[in-house]
Amino acid sequence: MHGELCKESKDMQNFKEEVRSNMQNQDAAIQKLEAQIRYLCKQAPSHNPCSATKTNSREECKAITLWSGKELKETSKETQEREVDERLSDKEEARTHAPNPPEEKEILRSYIPKAPYPQRLMKNEKDNQFSRFLEVFKRLQINIPFVEALE
Repeated sequence: MHGELCKESKDMQNFKEEVRSNMQNQDAAIQKLEAQIRYLCKQAPSHNPCSATKTNSREECKAITLWSGKELKETSKETQEREVDERLSDKEEARTHAPNPPEEKEILRSYIPKAPYPQRLMKNEKDNQFSRFLEVFKRLQINIPFVEALE
């Protein structure tokens, strides 16, 4: 029993040493990577991505040519805003000048909901058909001699 405990304690010590050496190796690798990243950051010129972009302003565009060859005239934002404002004001004026429809025509009909399960209403028709079938079946008479029925 004492031999087994000694063996287990040695195994534990070996495992601890292995874990410590792995941790030290990982720390050394991380430090090397950090040093490489610092070096690369110093080597790379400072680059601001916003400074490399050009503004493409509307004033630089003189003409727009479509695939069909038709050229569109240039309109500024101010004229487009004026046109939109004029259209909106025209619509508002049309709404205000429209006569109110007489309220007599606004008579609302009561809402009649549709049957949620129309198959359920079909039950009455089938019941009527079944009752007619039973009546016909009750009137049915078969005349067979008794001897033939036994055979």
